Amino acid sequence: MLPRSAGSFDESNAGAPKDAPPWKFSLYDEESLIGRRSRSIPQAVELEGDDGLSRRRLLIIRQADGSYVARLFDTTNGGTLNDTEMAAGVEEPLAEGDKIAIGVFTIIRVSAVR
Repeated sequence: MLPRSAGSFDESNAGAPKDAPPWKFSLYDEESLIGRRSRSIPQAVELEGDDGLSRRRLLIIRQADGSYVARLFDTTNGGTLNDTEMAAGVEEPLAEGDKIAIGVFTIIRVSAVR
């Protein structure tokens, strides 16, 4: 079971916030939407500051067996799982230690709840 993640910014990108502390969030719902903050679309994780994020950017889905997958909604600004390009609409299995990069400089690391 992997419902905890941590987010940070790729500080090697010139537009990324510098010295911003990482943030942690837990995903307990069957589906958890991650995207740029929106008043009209409820998200499990609302992100700000990365102009490359849409309001509906990434969906983390818990499977019946307790495993998780990630589905990227579009590839306009790219998305990678462990440095491999993600295809829009394709569910990618997640494992502890995986790194998801979305938007211009947002990074999500997957870890298990202990």
